[in-house]
Parts: sequence; C-alpha cells; structure tokens
Amino acid sequence: MAKKTGRARSCEMCLSWSVLYGRRICHGCEHWKYDFPARGVCPRCRHEAHLNTEGLCKSCLQKPLSFRM
Repeated sequence: MAKKTGRARSCEMCLSWSVLYGRRICHGCEHWKYDFPARGVCPRCRHEAHLNTEGLCKSCLQKPLSFRM
C-alpha cells in the first residue's frame, strides 16, 4: 500500500501549519466552510473569511483558546 505524501504548509483559511495532502485548507476549515458558507469581513481582524452566526472568523475564535492556561 502506497503511503500518502503531503507537504507542510499553512492553511489558506486559518493560516495554521499542517501537512496538507493535496488540499489548500485544513480539515477543520473544510468543516467550518461547510457549516458557515456566508463570507464577509471579520470585525476583529478584518480578514475576509467564512463567518459564524456571530460574524466572527474561525481564527478569531481560536485565538482566545490558545492564551488560556
């Protein structure tokens, strides 16, 4: 069985680094894009992205989680 090869690069949506196997966005962003198809400009970071029901992008919702201790 052949091993899948991928290259480490940043996701075009959330900018996180991962090994992406022939894709441009990570697995988490695939689901985010499906769950929240509406695009717009995030009021926190001014990044044009898929926004949730509160109008925020995935990256802005993840930032507070990384600062918790």
